[in-house]
Amino acid sequence: MSTPTGLSAALVAGGCLLTAFVGAPSPDPVAATAPATEPAPATAAASGAADDALAFFWEAFQRAPQHRDAAVARLTARALAADATAREVLTAGLVHLWCVAEGGGEPVQRHVHAVLAEHWLARAAAADPADTRIAGWRASAAQAIADLEHDAAGQAAAVAELVALARAEPCFHSVPLAIATFDLPRTDPRFRAALDAMNAAFACGDARAGQDHPRWPHNVAAFLVALADCRLKAGDVAGAELALVVAEARASTARWPHRALLDERLATLPERAARYADADPSNDPPFALQGGVLSCGACHAASLPDAPERR
Repeated sequence: MSTPTGLSAALVAGGCLLTAFVGAPSPDPVAATAPATEPAPATAAASGAADDALAFFWEAFQRAPQHRDAAVARLTARALAADATAREVLTAGLVHLWCVAEGGGEPVQRHVHAVLAEHWLARAAAADPADTRIAGWRASAAQAIADLEHDAAGQAAAVAELVALARAEPCFHSVPLAIATFDLPRTDPRFRAALDAMNAAFACGDARAGQDHPRWPHNVAAFLVALADCRLKAGDVAGAELALVVAEARASTARWPHRALLDERLATLPERAARYADADPSNDPPFALQGGVLSCGACHAASLPDAPERR
């Protein structure tokens, strides 16, 4: 059984997810930047030839994270411009959130990125109050700030905001809440709220065009693995196995760069269940979407080019 931890990168990881199991409201100002045909891997980001800061961001985000800092510079420059679009301002907030979730670095730099994420996301929310996703991203940024500042009240307020958002709209906000609360004991009401929201999102299906997209090509598989982790921690071994089997059956899973997450869980399900169930929190398996490139990349990383689709 888990106990709370103070890892700001993990706490904000859910905010980095540009979509959860189902997609964002339509029209989607972030997904609107997706081209009809995907660019060749690494061309724009590696060459620096792309004039469009949004296209540069997506290339770096999905294929070339070594160009993260350049993407931050380009998007911040566009957000500061007098003719900045609402989409550029929103994405400026998201690129800083990405830096907190996956950029590593020492606490001072992560704090700078978290504060700038909140700043630009607040501007984006003011420009487009109808975009209900932004509130969740802002809550994730606020939680990262509070964690880095050792502000327990701020952390609690951010989680309470995520709970409210996930209850109102589980099809988008369930994953950020699950990431924020996974390290709590499985009897904690906030983890139970996340579990309820994840189960509700499992039932969303196509209600909001909730499938994969060129900008989140493995959205569904990553969600299902995350759902399996939540169910397994709660003691629902059969429900966890069902989620994993559904993920395994998806044709696109063969090209998922992080397929090892799924295979490992299928191979070790009883052992992982036992570790969650015992009285030692130190041996609990980590959540699939916490830490490193998995925070954002589990859903957003480009598909492997040389793995055939499974039939």
